[in-house]
Amino acid sequence: MADHKNQDSEFKRELELFEQRLPGKVIIEEELKKTATRLERKIDMNTSEIRLLRSDFEKSQNEQNAKLDKIIQILEGMTRTLDELKTDKIASELTFLRHENKLDNHEDRMIKLESSKN
Repeated sequence: MADHKNQDSEFKRELELFEQRLPGKVIIEEELKKTATRLERKIDMNTSEIRLLRSDFEKSQNEQNAKLDKIIQILEGMTRTLDELKTDKIASELTFLRHENKLDNHEDRMIKLESSKN
């Protein structure tokens, strides 16, 4: 037992000598812990800011998507109107040609009738 106590006291003396030789190490460890704590706080703050920015970005993106949806709806409506106008134009042209042909036929008949009367 005395040997065990002797070893403990030797170990304590060795540890004290070691700590005396490296007093800066303890200070460095404390500074590192303080720095780590500060960095962890900064990381937490940055993480919170990133979450807020992401939320703001998503809201802005949703608003932009809503505006784009309205624009797309308007453009689709305009496209339908243009398609209808194109179809109406084609139908009107065909109707005009039929009427023009009928008029030409009537003129031809009138000329024939007038010439037959003479």
